[in-house]
Amino acid sequence: MSPPNPPIQSSVAELFHTIETSFQSTSLGPDSWYLLTIACLSGSPDPELAKELYLYVIQKEENSNPAARQAFVRRIREALVKCVSIVGCCKPIEAIIAISQVEQEEDRDYSLTREDWQCDQANHERGMRCIMIQNLKKETHWHIRGTRRIGVSKEDTQVLWDCIQRVARFFGMRMNKVPTVDEVEYDV
Repeated sequence: MSPPNPPIQSSVAELFHTIETSFQSTSLGPDSWYLLTIACLSGSPDPELAKELYLYVIQKEENSNPAARQAFVRRIREALVKCVSIVGCCKPIEAIIAISQVEQEEDRDYSLTREDWQCDQANHERGMRCIMIQNLKKETHWHIRGTRRIGVSKEDTQVLWDCIQRVARFFGMRMNKVPTVDEVEYDV
């Protein structure tokens, strides 16, 4: 029998719950909330909180078996690999190591995640979320515009924007340079 998982910090669990709940009103898909969150964490001052996200997600009923948890780890790992091109390699590696420290042996996934990778619309959309956490004005403008241009509704894009702001506030980060969704809308 596996040892019990360590407890999740309540303030972090509350942040994750708020983001997860915010995504329920969107058409972005059931997993999008944790992909956005892991990308934000990988660019944050504390990428080790990725282990808290892992612990939060694996406690859910839909992740009650090792196969489901392995699929989740594959998605998180893939998201972190993609974050390397945005934030560099150190913070995503820190996140991966933090997850591995709380991951049960039966949940470890050693498969290749890039084997069936596709350069398609869905991949492009996922890549468009997450750069905002770095408080970059032009790049965030381009990503908001790109997200809108590939068909994500203004309302769903606003949810993404709001959730990234929540993560930034959690870390005490100022997001004073990023444009709002409304400020970018003229350029869509």
